[in-house]
Amino acid sequence: MKTELFYLLLTAALTAALWIPVVIGYVTSRGFLSRPPIKVAPTSPLPDWVPQCVRLLRRLRFRVIP
Repeated sequence: MKTELFYLLLTAALTAALWIPVVIGYVTSRGFLSRPPIKVAPTSPLPDWVPQCVRLLRRLRFRVIP
């Protein structure tokens, strides 16, 4: 059981680490959130590498969690 929990921890850490570039991409292109009542979602274009990171995370999720 200890080995399974260790690999679960590593998988969670990898997934969390892969979200860091996505968050950086959103913040650099659209800025920080200004105030809580956001009425319209920002539509400024994202850098090309942000959607690639999101696709990578989706593929990882479906391969790790069948």
